[in-house]
Amino acid sequence: MPHGLGYIYSARASHASQADQAGLSANFTAKKVILVQVQVMDNNVEKAIKLLKRKLTKEGVFRQLKEKRWHEKPSDARRRKQRQARRRLRRQMARARARGRG
Repeated sequence: MPHGLGYIYSARASHASQADQAGLSANFTAKKVILVQVQVMDNNVEKAIKLLKRKLTKEGVFRQLKEKRWHEKPSDARRRKQRQARRRLRRQMARARARGRG
């Protein structure tokens, strides 16, 4: 699991009590939760906010918020994911070529 990510398990209240009685886990879903912590040193709040923004950007929180702002059709989501996969592959290949030269 990448650093800073955790999972919270939730269930509907009626099913949760029944599942507990039966010793089963029914209708539980895992939700990704971002756990980011920043310490304020020497009362320098501006620096802590800057660091927090950098960490949240690295975790992809702002990108997720932007994506979830409107409904995305399944076909559009599929195309976007394919585009991201192609971009990721090109980047990996470029890095491998650069390492080969160095």
